[in-house]
Amino acid sequence: MGGTRQEGEGVRGQMGGTRQEGEGVRGQMGGTRQEGEGVRGQMGGTRQEGESVRGQMGRGGKKVKV
Repeated sequence: MGGTRQEGEGVRGQMGGTRQEGEGVRGQMGGTRQEGEGVRGQMGGTRQEGESVRGQMGRGGKKVKV
């Protein structure tokens, strides 16, 4: 995939940067921004929030097969 892959409710991911929208959670491209509880943002385009939500950039994304 080589982009961003996210799963969950109300979570959006865009290539070239990770952007997610939830409850008081905002992510900006090329930077790290954290708001809310239990929300972690890492620089480089990786942001995770919620349950079973994965966002990887430049790693081809991680696909979970059941």
